[in-house]
Amino acid sequence: MVSDAEARKIADEFANLAVQQYHEFKEFLTLYHHSEKRIDLLNKTAKFFFGELQCMYVHLIILNVSKLADPPETRGHKNLSVRGIHDYFRSGTTCYPTQEAEKLVAGIENRARAVSKWRSKLLAHYD
Repeated sequence: MVSDAEARKIADEFANLAVQQYHEFKEFLTLYHHSEKRIDLLNKTAKFFFGELQCMYVHLIILNVSKLADPPETRGHKNLSVRGIHDYFRSGTTCYPTQEAEKLVAGIENRARAVSKWRSKLLAHYD
């Protein structure tokens, strides 16, 4: 059975991670998905800097989304992933909405698979 303190700690860690990822994505949208005028201004003021920053944001977003869909455990180490959190609460809490949550987790994992090849390329060695 999962203790309240233990469950709270894991939920807080996951919530903090999700909030951080949300803010990083919002920063990306604010800079690069605003208007043509904004993009022109960025390109006129510091094209190389903002181009590199955009690539860094895209890579970060890809890695973050992929990490959310990681398996619950890798080489004996627990991952703070959606599946890991789901399995943790499903096994230790009687009031956890297992069927509803399973559908949500499967949906997240399916969507995250779309970027898994990008993640592999980001982490791979140069060919």
